[in-house]
Amino acid sequence: MKITANRAISLFIFFITISYTGIFAGYHGCLALICCFILLFLFALSVGLFHINLRFCSPLWLLLFLHLCLNCWLNIPKSFLYIILFCGSILVMIRVTDAREIECIIKLFKIAAVILAGSILLQAYMPTFFYAFAVKWFFYSNQYDIMLHLGNGCHQYAGLFYEVSFSALILSIGCIICFTELNFNKCGRIKNLLMIMLMYYGVILTGKRSFMLILPVLLSAFWIFSSYGNISLMRIIVIFGFVFVLFWKADTVFSLISNILTKGQGSTIELSSREQYWRLALDMFQENWFMGNGVNSFDIRFNMAGIKKTELDFAGAHNSYIQLLAETGIIGTFLYVSGIFTVILSGLREMSFRYKKYNQKMVYNSMSVLILFLIMIYGITGNVLYQPQQVIMVFLFLGMILNIKKINHSDFKRKSKIRLVLR
Repeated sequence: MKITANRAISLFIFFITISYTGIFAGYHGCLALICCFILLFLFALSVGLFHINLRFCSPLWLLLFLHLCLNCWLNIPKSFLYIILFCGSILVMIRVTDAREIECIIKLFKIAAVILAGSILLQAYMPTFFYAFAVKWFFYSNQYDIMLHLGNGCHQYAGLFYEVSFSALILSIGCIICFTELNFNKCGRIKNLLMIMLMYYGVILTGKRSFMLILPVLLSAFWIFSSYGNISLMRIIVIFGFVFVLFWKADTVFSLISNILTKGQGSTIELSSREQYWRLALDMFQENWFMGNGVNSFDIRFNMAGIKKTELDFAGAHNSYIQLLAETGIIGTFLYVSGIFTVILSGLREMSFRYKKYNQKMVYNSMSVLILFLIMIYGITGNVLYQPQQVIMVFLFLGMILNIKKINHSDFKRKSKIRLVLR
């Protein structure tokens, strides 16, 4: 495989998105990696090794950048760290890539998910072997102790990442990739089905309830939506069978969902102390609802509140939208969320299920849209717009949608010209 400048940048971006272990797992460590990426990106761009498309950066993103620059003065100097993260993310989004580069990144995520699922199975069923390796793999800080406590004490297994939420996210992305291929491509269906089962079982072993529920609902909705214009007898039988079982075993289904939400401990939904984080963020929002209190100011308030015994460089409100309101106000939240969902909606418009002919670009577009839906839904209980790896991941898939849209439009224009010439 020939390593071009664009391919090297793709590999670097992918490495950033999965760098949630070792020295790069920390907020500052990952930001240092992103700074290196920005410098490398600008150098390669200046010598013409690849291109960017400024049209990918809509006015919403420009307005958000200006707002963040003004907002950051409310929390100097910590806000500047998020400005660096945001600039690096925008560069990821506006990079021009072709279908081969997109395919390369998709395959890397799929491989990473399979390897991660295997490591989680080893941790759960062959702990002696796994921990002998893990003590060397998790060499930095107290990562090994955290992972050991989660595995032995809580029976939550993270595998090669020391944080179960991030492991569940990578596994869920792998499930989406395999499910989309399974839905559109007749080749390798058994292999994709087996990998989905492996990865989803890995999600169960992480103990992350949000992903256990979001993933099947999201994939079911996508499968039903993709059936529009492509109805077959088998699809009709499966849909009616699913609805029949859902009503027939409604009590069992609701009981299962209830046990997941409450961790089997009564009728109250278990929030894992997140309500304290949310209450603190909402109090901050009420202080300055228009402009916010400055990006990354939540971590300072969190440490001052004494919720944890030790101070944290990065705490996160475990709800990206409430934290955005607290730190950037209504203006920043509206611009940020609107910028993301504008691209997602354009990806939805690019989906064309009325053609039965297999189209690889359509598959990549569907994967990107589904992954972004997954991440944004997870943002209700996660830090997807603050944790550096996940922010880069969001803008990576936004960039995929924009590039696929550009490729499709170029193909359409080329075919239109050919038709005109033939006439």
